[in-house]
Amino acid sequence: MSGPYIESNQWLWALGSCCALSGKPFNGGLVHDQHPPPCTVHSLVQAARALGFHACVAAVQARQLARGRHRTLLVMRDGEQLALGLPVDAGPQGITWAAAGSTEPIQESVAS
Repeated sequence: MSGPYIESNQWLWALGSCCALSGKPFNGGLVHDQHPPPCTVHSLVQAARALGFHACVAAVQARQLARGRHRTLLVMRDGEQLALGLPVDAGPQGITWAAAGSTEPIQESVAS
């Protein structure tokens, strides 16, 4: 599948974070060998499924994100660039999320 690429370090961070939050072992080198670049949304979904996650792509608005029993990974597009992150909290006023590789939460309001 062609399309915008995800930086390898973000791609591995996303998979590793989902594994850590789910209590699953993760070997970044092995995953990278089994799913070599280019890193795309499609390859991220395939790698996540190989790690035992139910992975799919769904377009949602920020206000639709809610903490639930499923792990959600954000794939955000800014022009041709893709960025990954994990939602921390979401509500009618906005979303708090952590960008790939960062421990600082980002708070953004939701446009009405």
